[in-house]
Amino acid sequence: MFHRFSSFRSRGATARRLVKGFGANLLGKFWIAAVQLLLVPVLISAWGADGYGAWLMLTTIPLYILLTDFGMGNALAVELTRAITRKDEPMARRALQSVWVFMCLISGVVLMIALAAVLLWPTNPEVGPFPSSAYRIAIMLVVIEALAGLQQAVLRAVFHATHRYALETFQQSFSIPASGVLVAIAASSGQGVVIAAAASALVRIAMVVAYGWQLARLEPWSRLGWAAADRNTFRRLMSPSLSALTLSLSNALGVQGVLLTIGWTLGPAAAGIYGAARMLTRIPLQFSGLLVRASLPELTRSQEAGNTELTHRLVRLNMRLTLASALPVAFVLAIFGPYFLSLLSKGALVADHLLFVFLGAAAAICTIWTTLSQPLVALNRQGEFAYIAVLCYGLVALQPLVLHQDLTFAAGCALLAEVAVFLAVLRKTR
Repeated sequence: MFHRFSSFRSRGATARRLVKGFGANLLGKFWIAAVQLLLVPVLISAWGADGYGAWLMLTTIPLYILLTDFGMGNALAVELTRAITRKDEPMARRALQSVWVFMCLISGVVLMIALAAVLLWPTNPEVGPFPSSAYRIAIMLVVIEALAGLQQAVLRAVFHATHRYALETFQQSFSIPASGVLVAIAASSGQGVVIAAAASALVRIAMVVAYGWQLARLEPWSRLGWAAADRNTFRRLMSPSLSALTLSLSNALGVQGVLLTIGWTLGPAAAGIYGAARMLTRIPLQFSGLLVRASLPELTRSQEAGNTELTHRLVRLNMRLTLASALPVAFVLAIFGPYFLSLLSKGALVADHLLFVFLGAAAAICTIWTTLSQPLVALNRQGEFAYIAVLCYGLVALQPLVLHQDLTFAAGCALLAEVAVFLAVLRKTR
């Protein structure tokens, strides 16, 4: 695999961009893994298992708010890449400003809904150790962080379309330890969810400001505004964006939605066990995506230019890296996962081997179908399998509320969902 990767480096500008993107993603995933491993013992020690589970549930809110962009961020990245490939700057500007105006309108609506939800928040919610007033403030802070994330998604699309994927990813990677360390400091110093949420939001806002300042110098055409916004351009982007939204929604349901339903039916501590175990088993998914995500703009360019040979070469390289990272880790965690979890949580979180077998197999299959689907995603054709994914993951998220089974059963349902999505993607890409 590494011989293949080394030979690929000699193939010009595309190979250099892939290597840089791979390196930037590697740094980011290192920080993600390090921060996750840091936060589990720190938060459990400071807030207890219930407090840790409550924090996991609270931090799912930004993921669902980010879905309110209707997938426009993903569709915009592909559209801008196509426009830059064709050297059509007016087309790129129209797409950028059309999507930005939409994001601003959506942000206003979300902010009003969040304010109403906070006002209606129950006086004494039985979720973890924090008071009701703390939850009210923390919810508004994570909402603000998520709205900043909508702005960041627009700016990120410009970086990716202009051969600056590695630069954007490299900068984003430093926000991960900054946020994680600030949250850990807040918890270990006796603070609660309010200060922790404020620290995380502050880092996100700083990143948005930095992105905007850089792009104003590097790509003057990408200045945000509404003068070039075009209704027809927005309508053209709506179809692929809804498909991207559906795929993002399916991921949110399968990853975070089930956490909420488990926490609701079995308690925050159970959500903490499931979330921490799944975090360990999804490490291969994080690392197999290092090259997959970096290759997405290149897949758009190669398919747009009709370069079938380069497209096939990228897909083969991605698949080899995926298999090499996913399968060995899934096997190791099936054997040693419960021990790692107990060690990580200092004995506060306990799970059996079967939970790790199911979650590990689910993560491995997810990495495979995600890699297979990239040529479709690169052309905004994710709608060909996204609706099947959202149905399968939706059922996974609902089953704790309906069937009231244990965590191992929930993990088994997650495995069946991944198999179903894999078969759907395989049929579309054969």
